Amino acid sequence: MKRFALGLLTLAPLAGLVHADPAVRIFGTVDGGIRYQTNATADGGSKVSMGSNGYYNSNKLDFAGSDELGEGLKLEFLLESGFNLGTGQLDNTSGQLFQRQSFIRMTTPLGAVSIGRQYTIAHDFILIYDPFGFRFTPLIPLTRASSGTRFDNDLKYVGQFGPLKVELENSFGEQPGSSAQKAARGIGVNYYAGPLVFGGSFNHRSVAAGLNYNGDTYYLVGAAYSQ
Repeated sequence: MKRFALGLLTLAPLAGLVHADPAVRIFGTVDGGIRYQTNATADGGSKVSMGSNGYYNSNKLDFAGSDELGEGLKLEFLLESGFNLGTGQLDNTSGQLFQRQSFIRMTTPLGAVSIGRQYTIAHDFILIYDPFGFRFTPLIPLTRASSGTRFDNDLKYVGQFGPLKVELENSFGEQPGSSAQKAARGIGVNYYAGPLVFGGSFNHRSVAAGLNYNGDTYYLVGAAYSQ
């Protein structure tokens, strides 16, 4: 009974958003191009390919909505689907419709809490220090050194306290009898001092390896100065 009541409280505001609220938006990006690559094979052969997922930005279609609830409270949702411009297919091999992001978020005066499939703390952290702003990602795969770009079943908190930004997350593994298997947890802290920002993040995740699970730990540190 408690879980059923919680579900009603969570979904009721969203139902109003979908049917009546003018803040619902449909938007996205389309980025195409043709690439010529030399030495694409071991014997030096060249290759011509189409930028199926964009070179400057990813191809995506977004459905988003928000509702101001008063007293500093705001409810939002985002459904984001990536697509292959060259073929029109979904830009993933798993057939997920909203593979890029699908979450709801409640913003309060003490911070924002979101649940669903969303960007990891590691991704948020790298974005702060990446001078390209995550553009040209097919050419510059920055997230290879991180715990990943997105987590499923992720509960994330983001709070801004003056110059200090704090992020916490827990991705539920949903494995029977274990809260650790296939799960991930992380924390990130950044400090803004005028044009200078510096910080660090920590993530640990449990990855399936056959019938077992292996633990991976990631540390990121960064600093940036802008004028």
